[in-house]
Parts: sequence; C-alpha cells; structure tokens
Amino acid sequence: MKLPRTQYSQKFREQSVKFFKESGLTLVEAAKRLSLSKGTLKNWVYADKRGELALVGKHQFVTSTIYAAILCQSTGCLNR
Repeated sequence: MKLPRTQYSQKFREQSVKFFKESGLTLVEAAKRLSLSKGTLKNWVYADKRGELALVGKHQFVTSTIYAAILCQSTGCLNR
C-alpha cells in the first residue's frame, strides 16, 4: 500500500536546507534527523542553489499539462 504524499511548508523546506548547510552533516545524516528521505532533502538543496526552492512542489501538474498540450499541438495529435 502506498503512503500518501507528505506536503511540507515552504518554511520547513527553508529551515531544512539551512540546517543541512550549517550542520556540517552529510546529506544522509541531516535527512535522517529531519525525518526526510535523502532524495527529498537533496532536491531541496539543489533547488535552493538554483534559487528555485519556493517553486518546489508547485505547478508540476500545470507545467506537465501545458507541456503535453504543446507537444500534442506540434505533433498534430488533435487532428487524428
């Protein structure tokens, strides 16, 4: 059985990245202390480096839907 996806607040994401940067811990150790998967924390750290931490988890459905519509339009799938 799949567990429901956890939604984290923007403040928690920011505090988690700050904790990792300032703690001197490895990514795995910091993630364990924060009760996060290492992949989640890694994604947040990389997003922070790109200045995109505020965008993590937002607009993913909209972006993929828009991309699919553009792809469909360019390939002519609507004309079939």
